[in-house]
Order: sequence, then C-alpha cells, then structure tokens
Amino acid sequence: MGAETSKQELLRVYEKYRGNNPRLKRELKRLLKKGEDTKDIFLIGAVNYYLALVSHRLGHRTSILSYAIKAVSMLDQTTDYDLISRSYNLLGIGYIAQEDYQSALNAYQTAYQTVCRHRNCTVGKDTVQNNIAECYYQIGDYKRSIRIMTGCFELAEKNKDKDPEGLAIYGINLSDCYESVGDCAKADEYLDEVESVIDRVENSIVTGAFYSRRACVAYKAGDMERGTRYADKCIELVKNATDTYELHRDFEKIAHAQIRAGEYDRADQFADILLLYSDHTGHVLDMIIAYRVQADYFQTIGDNRNALAYYSRLNELYEKHRVEEKAMHLATRKKIEATEKAVKSLMRKIKTSQESAEREPLTGLMNRTALLKTASEFVERAKRENKKLGGIFVDIDFFKQYNDTYGHSKGDEVIRAVADACRKENSASVRFARYGGDEFFALTLGRGDEALQKSAARICAALREAAIPHEKNPKGRVTLSVGVANITLSGGDETILDVINFADKAVYQAKASGKDTIYVFELNRFDESGRRSPYYRVDF
Repeated sequence: MGAETSKQELLRVYEKYRGNNPRLKRELKRLLKKGEDTKDIFLIGAVNYYLALVSHRLGHRTSILSYAIKAVSMLDQTTDYDLISRSYNLLGIGYIAQEDYQSALNAYQTAYQTVCRHRNCTVGKDTVQNNIAECYYQIGDYKRSIRIMTGCFELAEKNKDKDPEGLAIYGINLSDCYESVGDCAKADEYLDEVESVIDRVENSIVTGAFYSRRACVAYKAGDMERGTRYADKCIELVKNATDTYELHRDFEKIAHAQIRAGEYDRADQFADILLLYSDHTGHVLDMIIAYRVQADYFQTIGDNRNALAYYSRLNELYEKHRVEEKAMHLATRKKIEATEKAVKSLMRKIKTSQESAEREPLTGLMNRTALLKTASEFVERAKRENKKLGGIFVDIDFFKQYNDTYGHSKGDEVIRAVADACRKENSASVRFARYGGDEFFALTLGRGDEALQKSAARICAALREAAIPHEKNPKGRVTLSVGVANITLSGGDETILDVINFADKAVYQAKASGKDTIYVFELNRFDESGRRSPYYRVDF
C-alpha cells in the first residue's frame, strides 16, 4: 500500500467512524497491525497519529503522549511533512497534559519549523504559534506569549470572515495574557474586537470562554455590574456542556470575585461546576481549584469550621500534588523510554526486512528496485548540489556459453565472483546492484571521470587475476565488458534511464571491439576530423 493510498484509507476510516469511538479504535488497530505485518513505516506512523488524535478528541490526556511519540518516530522516516507537523503538534499537546511545558515547547517549535519549510503542510502556522504562546504563558513568560499571540491575532483579523472562531480564540488568549500582567484596558480592547464576530462562533465552549474572560477582566477592573452580566451569560451558555475544563481557571476567578461581592448564589453556580467536575475526574489539580473556591466561600461567610476543613484538605492535596507531580514525571519518563525502546525495536525489524527485500539473494548486492530508490535520491541531489551523476555498467562476456559448458551452479560462482569485485567499489557515492542475469550496474554521485574509470579497471583486473577458466572465451578465462558514463545534469527532465542508456551503449562498443575492455561515454568529445566521437577505449 502506497503512502498516499494509506493516507486516504485512514482519512476515510476516521471520517466514517468518528461518531463511533469503539469501532474507530478497532479499525485503527486493524490498520496498525497491517502496517506492522508489512513493515510499512508510513502506515504505522499515520495510524498512531490518528490514535493520538482520537485520544485528544475524547479528552484521554494520558494516552496522547505515547501515541504521538510513536507517530513522530515513524513519520520522521518519511517525507509526509503534513502529518509530521501535525504529529509534533499533538506531541506538544501530550506533553502539556503531563505539565511538561519545556518538552511541549520543543515539540511545537519542531512542528512550526516543519510548517515553515514545507508548503504542503495544512496545519496553520498561527495554530502552532498559538500553542507555543500557551507554553510561554504557562511558564510565566507573558511578554513573549503576548508578542507571539499578537501575530496570530493580526493574521486572524484578515481572515475573520472565513474563520471567526480563530479570531475569537486568539483574542481570548491575548486578553488572558494582558490581564496576567495587569493591563485590563488592553485585555478589554482585544475582547471588544472579538465581540464583533462572537455571534458567528458555533463552538459553545469558545463562546463561553469569551464571556468568562469579559467577566474576569471586568471584575479585576472593579466593574462588578459588567462582570456579573457577563458571568450570567457564560453560565447560560455552558450549563449543559459535558467538558468545561478549558474554562476552569476563569471560573475560579469569577467565583472568588462573586464571593467577595456577596453574590453567593451566582458563585455557587461556578463552584458547583468545578466541584462536580473534580468529583468526576478525581484529578488533584481539578480538586484543588474546586476546594479553593469552597474554602474562600466558607471563610467569607464566617463558617470557620468548614473553611478550616477545606483548607486542611487543600494542604493534603498540595502535598499529594507535589508527590504525584514527581511520580508523574517519573512515570512519564519511563513511559517515554518504554515507547522509544519499542519504536527502536520495531524500526530495527523494519530496517532488516527492508534491507533483505532490497538485496538480490545470490550476490547480496542491491536489486533493481533498490537501485531505482537510490537513483531517485542521487538524481535529486545531483541537480540540487550540481554534481555529476554517473554509471558503471558491467557485463560478463560469453556468459551463456559458460553456463552451457560448465552448468548453472558454476555460473552462479562466476556471478558471485564478479559481485565481490563490484562490492569492493561500493561506497556512499558508488552503489552497485545486480541489474540482470549477467549484468551489474553502479550508480555514482559526484565522482570524477578518472575515478570512475579506475573503479571499472579494478573490477576488470580482479577478474583477470582470478583467472576463472572459460574454454568458450577466446581469452580462455572469464572476462568483462564495461561501459562508463558520467554526466552533468542540466536541471531538465533527465532521469537515471539516461545514464543507464549512455553506459549501456558504452558496453555495446566494448562488446563490438572484442570484449574484455572498458569503453567510456563522453558527450562532448570529437575526433581529429571534428566529428562527434563520444565513445573511447580505456586500457587497464
């Protein structure tokens, strides 16, 4: 299955079953097994990306990280930069869920660099930068967060007719940043901009966040009437929401402000949401937020007994959080190490399988499929780096007659002997393959003309020294005819077939001139009379 086909099938499965999470996960696991069985790196990475995406969509914060690590580890071996950028973005989200903001920042920055370098990435630069800004916000670098977020907001302003939600999100986040540095006027200024599009935002959580932000800023500025009006609007929007996690920091601020103003009934609405949510998740941080509001309420109304009970419980929770945070970081580290170990093991198996599939069994040299794969890389580099692309074509003389005389098992020994001579010339810039029954071809990159001719000469000399008897060869031994071509690509439509064709014609010249020799192709070579004479003999 090709990468594009795999991608289309995954997208089809995701869209078809996204409303049926158990079935979706089963289908993704089926495709994952298929990828592992076929050693398909792209499919394995892409499935893990979708599993991370499903975990994120379902709010399963603990499983995002391991899936995302596997996704980036596999997809980094591919050229699908769109999925690579998306996977790194999800990896950042996974780290955020573990409160590892520095690792999240590194992942987001990798995603951003990938998006900037490759135009085919569909994840928006502003989306990733928003996440980067969130990391800086979490580590207390509000100024840097504001600087990055302002750029996102200005870009969203240009597209607000098409994407009002994007403008709302960036404006809400900027307001939060400015409130954190005590600039309520600036916080309100951005919320005023958002108000012009908020009626067109369909996401109730984003709309709720807008009104909770307005309430927080108004309360901090001392405008209780405005704060209460916006808080009431927020409650109306989110009272039936199943997951209000993104709003809880604002809900706590609103509840504290209302408690101080004596608006206990209104504060109860936010306090109840926080308390019910903490009971549902059992997460320590969720409980801390909820209990701080409860402790503040009971202390304010003078119920010292209940206030003391909540403060006592808060002390226990802070200690529990400290211990859990340490344990969580350790567990996360172990989870990452285990995931990386599993990925390395799988990559070793895949690499071994790929190498085996790309090797010709008799000689151990590359097969034609692997040669074409290398050719694609060499041609691209030759054009990009302005290097010569060359070929060495080796053909065994009178090989059919050798097999007819000595038998195919002896013929295989000759094939291996020639392969051994070719293999000694292999390097990062010279890659030999068995091209056909008695033919071998080396693709070369950035080698000089003389260097290629010397490589060809050494191969011929090795067979001459081996002196393998061949009674049907006039020389009485196994000999080779070799063609060499080395060209500079013009940047047009040249392919590896052009190099092979030139080298093959050089072999034909060697055969026609009596065999056991080397002929070189040189495009712009002329004889003494001025006629084009691209082929000439090289002695060894």
